[in-house]
Amino acid sequence: MAVASRERPAYNRPIMKTLRSALLLTLLALILTGCAAIKPQLRSVTTNYSDPSFWPGGTLAIMAAEPAQNSSLAFGHFRSLVGERLAGYGYQLVGDVAGAQQVAIVSYGIDNGRAERVAVPLYGPIGAYPPYPFYGSASFFHGRRYGGIGATYYSMPQYGIVGSATETITTYSRALAVDIVDGASYRANAPKRLLELRTRSEGGCGTMEVILPSLVQAMFAVFPGEYGKPRIDVRDLPEGFAC
Repeated sequence: MAVASRERPAYNRPIMKTLRSALLLTLLALILTGCAAIKPQLRSVTTNYSDPSFWPGGTLAIMAAEPAQNSSLAFGHFRSLVGERLAGYGYQLVGDVAGAQQVAIVSYGIDNGRAERVAVPLYGPIGAYPPYPFYGSASFFHGRRYGGIGATYYSMPQYGIVGSATETITTYSRALAVDIVDGASYRANAPKRLLELRTRSEGGCGTMEVILPSLVQAMFAVFPGEYGKPRIDVRDLPEGFAC
C-alpha cells in the first residue's frame, strides 16, 4: 500500500460525534452548576450592648417603637418573627406589657438609596485553538483501488472579558434595632435598657418587608453576643427571593 498524501489521521465519524456531544453536555452541566451556585446573599453587621444584670428569660412583651404600628398587620407579622427567635432563647411571650418582666422595643428602617455608576466587564468568546473547525483528509491506493478518508477536528471556544460597560446601581442601607428593657421601668415611663441590639446591612434590595426576615435571622443567630464586638453574618437569601 502506498500513501499518496496524509494531512491528519482519520477518525471514525460516529465516535467523533459522540465525543463532541459529550463535551457539549459537560460544558452545559458546568454552566448550570455555576449558575446554581450563585445565590443572592445578605451581609450584615450586628452589635450589642448589655447591662451586667441582663439575663434572657421570663415573660416578654414585644412592642413597636412607634406606638401607632402596634395595631398594624405588617408589624404583627414582624412581631411574630422576632418573638419566634426570642422564644428559642428561653422567653415566654405575652401579649400585654402589664405583667411582662421584660419588654422588647423594636424598630426598623431603610434609606432612599444612593446611586453609583460602575464599570462592569462584558464576557464573550475570545477564540479557540484552532479558532475554527479543522477539516483534514487523506487519500490512499491499494492495488488498483483508490479511496479517501476525512475527519473534522473541533476545539471548545474560550471565553473571557472582551470589554466593559457602564451601568447605574442603587445601594440601600437597612437597619434593625431591638432594645430589651425592664418591664416595671417601661410601665413607669422610665425604661431601663437591659440590652441593645443593632443590625445593619447594605444591598440592592430597597423593599424592607422583603429583607426583614433575613435581617431578623442574622440579628438573633447569636444571642446576646459578645459585648460591643461587631459580628459579621453572611447568609443565603431564601429560595425564590425577589425584591
